[in-house]
Amino acid sequence: MDLGFVRLRAFVETARSGAMTSAAAALGYTTGAVSQQIAALERELGHPLFERVGRGLRLTERGARFLDYAEQILITESEAIAAMEGPWQPGQAQVDIRLGVFGSPAAVALGPALEILRKQAPWIRVRSVELEVDAAAEAVRRASVDLALAVDYSSTPPAAIAGVERTVLVTEPLSIAVAEDGPTPSSPAHLVDFSESPWIMAAANSHFGTASRAMCRRAGFEPEVIHEVTDTGACLAMAAAGLGVTPATRMMFQMRPEGLCLIALKNPDHRNITMFTRPTPTPQPSRRLLTEALREAIG
Repeated sequence: MDLGFVRLRAFVETARSGAMTSAAAALGYTTGAVSQQIAALERELGHPLFERVGRGLRLTERGARFLDYAEQILITESEAIAAMEGPWQPGQAQVDIRLGVFGSPAAVALGPALEILRKQAPWIRVRSVELEVDAAAEAVRRASVDLALAVDYSSTPPAAIAGVERTVLVTEPLSIAVAEDGPTPSSPAHLVDFSESPWIMAAANSHFGTASRAMCRRAGFEPEVIHEVTDTGACLAMAAAGLGVTPATRMMFQMRPEGLCLIALKNPDHRNITMFTRPTPTPQPSRRLLTEALREAIG
C-alpha cells in the first residue's frame, strides 16, 4: 500500500480546512491536484474519507479515524528530516564505526580523538581492532572494518590499491632514539653519525623494517641490527636501556619518553600516518568527523 506523503498532506490540510480550495491554497497546489491526491488515497485505503455537506466537506467515520494516523505520519516525517539536518539529540540512534588501529596512533592519539568526537558528535560510537599495518587496506576493502589507520614511508612510497581511498593525516620526520645517559651527537645529526651504533629495528620483511634499512643504505652504510623487534614500545625500552639506537618519530617517542633522547636528523626520511576507507557514492558524516578528530589528535 502506497499512502504517499503528498497524498497525506492533501488529506490532512483538507480535513483541517473543510475545503479543497483552502487546502490547495495552503499547499500551493491546484484544487484539481488536491482532489486527485485524495481520490488516490481513498483508492489505496478502500474507503471514502470525506462526504459532501452543502458546499463543504466533512470527514467520514473512517476518515476521522485515519486523520490521527496521517497527522502522526507527517509529524514523524518532519522529525526524520530535522534529525538528518540538525544536531544529534539524546535518544536518537547511534552510528557504529569499526576502526582498524596500530601501534603509536592507538597508544597516543586514539584516546584524545575519541574525546574530541564525544564532544562534537556523541552519536558516533567507535569500536577499534588492532590490525597489522600491511593488512589495513585489505581489511577495509573486504569491509572487515570501516576505516583503518596505516602508515607509509618516504623511502618506500605506497602503491595505489583498488577499491580503497587513502588520506594522509599527518607527516612526521624520522629521528633516532638513543639512551639519554649515553654518548649522543648534537641534534640535528647526520644519519651516518650512527653508522657504528648497534641498531634495534623491526624485522626486515616488515614495512617499518624495510624503510629503516633503506634510509641507512641511502646514507651509505648497512646498519648492524643487533635486536630485531616489532613492537615499538619494546624497541624504545631497549634503546633506553642502552642496547642500541632505534628509528622513531615524535609520536612514537611519546609512548616511552623516560630515559630516552630523540635526535633529529638532517634531511630526514618521513612517515605518513594515513587513513584507509572505502569510496562511497555519498559522503558519510560520521567517517569524516572521526577522520578529522584523529587528524587533530595526531597533529
